[in-house]
Amino acid sequence: MRHIGPAFTREQANKAFDLTFKPSVKAKDFIKTWAIIDKSTSQSIGIQALSWKEPTTNNLFEQSSAPEIGIMLDRSSNGKLYPEEAMGALVEFCFKQTSSPQIKAQYFSSNFATKRFVKKLGFITEETNTKKPENISYEFIKPEMWTQNIIEKIY
Repeated sequence: MRHIGPAFTREQANKAFDLTFKPSVKAKDFIKTWAIIDKSTSQSIGIQALSWKEPTTNNLFEQSSAPEIGIMLDRSSNGKLYPEEAMGALVEFCFKQTSSPQIKAQYFSSNFATKRFVKKLGFITEETNTKKPENISYEFIKPEMWTQNIIEKIY
């Protein structure tokens, strides 16, 4: 969360929920969010999301014709491999449930922990000639890359 901002007040949280809920019910867009629970304590330690929005602009970095994944975890979860497990399951779910040719992840370039775990999952940097914000990193993975990554790690 330190890369996102401070905790919301109750009013801010309610407003954010309303703003998120409205696009999630549109026919062409969806946002699905899951709580991440620590099995040993049954405590919620964060959330992860899968979103797929209809492109609204010609700017490659503001449109998404592919699903995008994201995660936010409590600091107490650092160093416990929760992001790899949670996002790995979400990537697997997404490729099995959609016919998407790729999944995207975007994050603040200064978030080295996220960069590390998306690379571990097999995501690669999206190269393009389109101008993008300097402080944002874009990664993607394709089904064949995901399958190859799993096979290499198991065997």
